[in-house]
Amino acid sequence: IKTFKLEGLIPATFTPMTADGEVDYDKYETYCQYLVDRGITQIYVNGTTGEGFSLTLEERKKVVETWINVGKKTGKIKQIVVQVGALNLHDTIAMVQHAKKVGADAIATVPPLFYKPKTIDNLIKYCREVANAAPELPFYFYHLPSLTGVEQLVRNGMSFIKGDGANEQLVREVCQASIHEHMDEEGDAQNQENLHARLQEHPVPANVEDFLKAASAEIPSLVGVKFSSKDLVDMLGCVHVPAPHRDDGKYNLVFGTDEKLMAAMVLGADGSVGSLCNFMAPLMNRILTNTAAGRILEAREDQYRAQQMCRVMYKYGTKTRKVGSEVASDMFGSNVAALKAIMAMVGLDLGGPRSPMRNGTPDELEAYRKELDGMGFFQWYK
Repeated sequence: IKTFKLEGLIPATFTPMTADGEVDYDKYETYCQYLVDRGITQIYVNGTTGEGFSLTLEERKKVVETWINVGKKTGKIKQIVVQVGALNLHDTIAMVQHAKKVGADAIATVPPLFYKPKTIDNLIKYCREVANAAPELPFYFYHLPSLTGVEQLVRNGMSFIKGDGANEQLVREVCQASIHEHMDEEGDAQNQENLHARLQEHPVPANVEDFLKAASAEIPSLVGVKFSSKDLVDMLGCVHVPAPHRDDGKYNLVFGTDEKLMAAMVLGADGSVGSLCNFMAPLMNRILTNTAAGRILEAREDQYRAQQMCRVMYKYGTKTRKVGSEVASDMFGSNVAALKAIMAMVGLDLGGPRSPMRNGTPDELEAYRKELDGMGFFQWYK
């Protein structure tokens, strides 16, 4: 816990499926070698890319065991991080204990997904119970607000929802009040009291930076965050939060939004836990190495390529688009389905996704391939 650190590329792995939607455990050895041949030595299992929440508890356990067998025990994979979060604390703790038993190197969890925490204190309490189920394992908080819906919390019991006009107006008034306090020493005592009362009812929001500050004394095994938000302001704040239980005094921040990786590395991220490095490891690694070496133009060119690929992938994953005379909405049902389709295109067919996601039709997949080919993807992804 004092020294454990993820750096470089850490693929969030897919879960291979058979044609009838069962986990294809026979594919893991080939998949593992595919990653190793591209320089991968660390993986992140049962996360969003791995369809962890579409698997049963027993399937998730067997997926971890299979990766341990084909990766860790063969010496091919050095570090395996298991996403243990589930829809209830009981199953989450069961996954923690299983990860410890079979030899995983670290664990990560999403926040509760249905009965969501409304305060930082609630989130810390939940994470503490998860981490304490195996206190010797390094623990990461998995921040993915676009899917979990847990983004900005407060400490005294009220949540801040984006677009809430009352809260947004209040934040503006707090800023104005601070300015007026310096301009007019006497001020308006009654207005200040009213503002204080309203702050108790509608508190100013907090974020992951504030979570880390508060959690540092509560969760000794907390080593970092899988930061999959596009809020780089918050991520930069996390970089500067002291980590009292770490030898280097810093939290380990691994970034999960591939299309902003270069910017995140400039701001202090330690590495990438993403989907693209499953099939674009050399390009994604160039972004890391060129950014670190100050070769900004080279890094920027590869980051642009990754962004362009993502734009096409989004069209087939989750965006509405026109196909012939018909309008297809939500295409394959998720970006994961569109990413799995690319794996097949580059030579490693891991099967399709589970419902409610779907495979593309032959016509859709051919159109998808043509768009990728048109941007030169099949020449530069390797």
